[in-house]
Amino acid sequence: HLARAGETIRFTATVTNRGQGSAGQVWAQLKSDNFLYEEREFVFGRIGPGETKTWSIPVRVPKDTLPRLDVVKVQFFEEHAKAPPAQVLKVQLQGMERPRFAYSYQFIDDGAESNRDGLLQKGETVRLRVLIKNTGLGKAAKPFARLHNRSGEGVMVNKGRYELEAMAPGEQRAMDFTFEVKPDFGESIARVELQVWDFALHEGVTDKLAIPIAESRPSIEARSGTVVTSKELTVRTGASASSAEVGRVAAGTRFKVTGRVAEFVRVELEPNPPGFIPSQLVSEAVQPAEPNPQVSLVWQATPPLLDVKAPLSVEQQSLRLAVTARDDEQVLDGYVVVSNRVSKIEHRKVFYRSNRNGPLTKEMQFEANVPLWPGINIVTVVARQSGQVQSLHTMVINRLGDDPTRTAQVAQ
Repeated sequence: HLARAGETIRFTATVTNRGQGSAGQVWAQLKSDNFLYEEREFVFGRIGPGETKTWSIPVRVPKDTLPRLDVVKVQFFEEHAKAPPAQVLKVQLQGMERPRFAYSYQFIDDGAESNRDGLLQKGETVRLRVLIKNTGLGKAAKPFARLHNRSGEGVMVNKGRYELEAMAPGEQRAMDFTFEVKPDFGESIARVELQVWDFALHEGVTDKLAIPIAESRPSIEARSGTVVTSKELTVRTGASASSAEVGRVAAGTRFKVTGRVAEFVRVELEPNPPGFIPSQLVSEAVQPAEPNPQVSLVWQATPPLLDVKAPLSVEQQSLRLAVTARDDEQVLDGYVVVSNRVSKIEHRKVFYRSNRNGPLTKEMQFEANVPLWPGINIVTVVARQSGQVQSLHTMVINRLGDDPTRTAQVAQ
């Protein structure tokens, strides 16, 4: 039996009384490790000699269901213990393709009290412009983005939540969060947490951002005209070599200049957001600025791509998983955890591999011998780009051949 996430399965049971007497209070119940089916009932009532009765149960499969194979037992009951024998069937569910979010963020200080140097100072109300891209294979039906304050009372998030329209694979959405740093804030770093999530399929990514607070407040020298880049270079969010990267541009790119501060010129990336380029790497240009300068965007958070293949069911006590993780920036490490509700195995880490000294910074391959317990095992493979940005590939693997309830009781 095969069904897809979001569809309705209809279980139908038919009972015929082939005896000479009446059967009373006939009913049946589904039994399974999957709560989707557990203890749903067929009610037949009294069945006379030669009579046949049918009962159907519709079961809606949630859209966020992962691919899995469930063993479902139909247990029959009758008041005189003359029930038919139990029936066992296997139900396979196909999950939807999942979204995957990458995002780029740019700090912009263009409030009334800001000096517009692209650096955060106390007393400023600033924007965090975030560009989100669905890099997965599935649609994000109900995506949202949220910014949390993780700095205490000295930082206040004013605009911190966006509910977005559905995002097909490859689509992007841009939004501006706003927050302010109080003049009496006692720390040197403002800490916020950015979360991008899909309500429908419960997939997302979270990143903790630490934005340095500049001690000085330099003045911006007003400038105009056009500059051209002398070489391939990096555009930054602020007038500092340690400021976050916005993107990279090729030699010969022409920008409209809007100001100068310290050793940087402020340029217009598009009508509104600024960028900062070292002044020694540009020269004045006679030709006008390009209306839309080509900037190769830097995605600060790109959860790794995971390639994992595994069967939905096995009869062995372990499974050997071959995993490949790739990322545009780096793959930090990878690990595997297993959970089994009936056997009381909770998020047990069964494998770990660091990629710090691996042959390839942006790719890691490993084989993991994963132990499995009788019944449903939730196996999650994790690959991390950083301490916060990670990808998860979760599989539901049914170890067949044992009664998981009986095995768990014996183990106790």
